[in-house]
Amino acid sequence: GFDPRYVTYESCDLHQRLLSECPGAFTFCPPAVVLHRHRPDWKSYWRQQVAYGRGYAQFFLHYRARLPWSAAREVRAWMSLVKQGALAAVARDGDQGLVHRGTFVKNLAQRCGFVRTYWSPTQRRLWRS
Repeated sequence: GFDPRYVTYESCDLHQRLLSECPGAFTFCPPAVVLHRHRPDWKSYWRQQVAYGRGYAQFFLHYRARLPWSAAREVRAWMSLVKQGALAAVARDGDQGLVHRGTFVKNLAQRCGFVRTYWSPTQRRLWRS
């Protein structure tokens, strides 16, 4: 089952554990339907994406032997946001502008959640192997 320590990203953890315990191929099912709800405003979207970043960091902490992360990688991740921020700042109205702004907000929020969690001493103790 799902590991209750995860804020989000628990399905990826379950997938990793299933792969190690039950080797073999996973079946891709194109007609499968995934239900999710869209957030009604930017504030709700921000909170959702921060939570995704927190879960992603927990996944990296849990599997740190396989997924090494470093301060240098963290700096590169933040640097990639500079370009996205510039695109969002100059984006015009319309669908393309919304995509640029949404991508920037998503990645910035996820980065904030990741940093807050990955570098947290409390989280590191929680995910000690």
